[in-house]
Formats: sequence, C-alpha cells, structure tokens
Amino acid sequence: MRTLTIQLPEPLRQAIEALAAKECYSVSQFLASAASEKPAVVLTMDYLRREAATGRHENFEKYLAAVPDAPPSLAMNCDHVLDTKQKKPATNTSALEREIDQQVHVLYGLTPEEIKAVENPTTQK
Repeated sequence: MRTLTIQLPEPLRQAIEALAAKECYSVSQFLASAASEKPAVVLTMDYLRREAATGRHENFEKYLAAVPDAPPSLAMNCDHVLDTKQKKPATNTSALEREIDQQVHVLYGLTPEEIKAVENPTTQK
C-alpha cells in the first residue's frame, strides 16, 4: 500500500470522521472503502452503457428470465442487515454481509475468477 495525502475542506473532514466512527471504521478504512466504490460505480456504468447500446429488448427479456430467484435465507439475511443498520447504525454487520456475498456467488454460479472481478473491479483490465 502507498500513502496518499489529500486536502479536504474542514466540514468534509469532520463528516468523514463522524461517519467512520459511526460505522466503527478507522478514517483510513472508511476512505479506502469510499475510494474503491467510486471507480467500481463508474466502471459498472460504463459497462452497462456499452451493453445497452448494443443490446436488444428480446435478449434482455431472455436473460432476465434466466436470473434465479433468491433463496429465502438470502432475503432474510439482507433484511436482517437492513433492520440492524436502521435500528443501530454503528453495528458491525460485515460478517453477515460477507455471508450474503457468498450466497450471491453461489446463486449465480460464479467462478473464482468472476468473484475476484466482482469484488475487485478496479484490478481488472
């Protein structure tokens, strides 16, 4: 890892510190997580735009029909995380969130390479 020094407006720095504390993360962990989310979103949107530009509605319907229904345990775990975070936002639900990720991997039959691409999209070329 490398160190990166950035300058932030004071209100933003205070907001980041408060959110990190609320989520039980260090400021470094919080910023690393936030920094990794933005490229993932941009890359996903770029990919979806490219796919949408070349796609056809009948193909969309065909692929959508192939998406499996989530098992009840997956929905229950998601509901549990959401309920917990709503009632006690500082609660660490990372273990259950990892379990949800694993259930989704199984649900979609992802290979180890696909899981790596999903979990670390910025390392893919």
